[in-house]
This record gives sequence, C-alpha cells and structure tokens, in this order.
Amino acid sequence: MFSVAPATVAPFLEIACSPGLVPLGGGYELFGSTTSLTVLSSQPLTGAKSGWRVIVRNNTGSDLLNVQVRLFVTCAVMR
Repeated sequence: MFSVAPATVAPFLEIACSPGLVPLGGGYELFGSTTSLTVLSSQPLTGAKSGWRVIVRNNTGSDLLNVQVRLFVTCAVMR
C-alpha cells in the first residue's frame, strides 16, 4: 500500500497505515517557500498508531502561507 496525503504545516505531521499494517518506509516532499522550514525528524510510527511522522520547524516566527508538505508511507502486513 502506498499512501500520499497533503497536510497543513504543524509542529509534526503524520500519515497512518491502515489497521493491521506496519510502515516499511516513508518520507516527505516540501513545496513552496521551503527554506522557511527545517525538517528535524522523519521516522516511522509504531505501536497502537502505525505510519510515518515528520517533525518540522518554522524558521520565520510567523505563519507560512506558501508551504506544503507531502508525506508518504509504504505499509505492509508483517507475519
């Protein structure tokens, strides 16, 4: 399964795997005024909530109007 979701830029962004699946890998793409953001972490989520999490920092100190972050995750059934 391959999922892509646009997201509003917040301190962290998450995309979930469907129930019963685990993340094999994932990542992000930045669009717009991307120099205004620093990606601090891009890592899998496991446990009760599985998927991918990206943590970003807004370097400007004000609201960003022209930035988009697209997350993606590859999920699979593990046996």
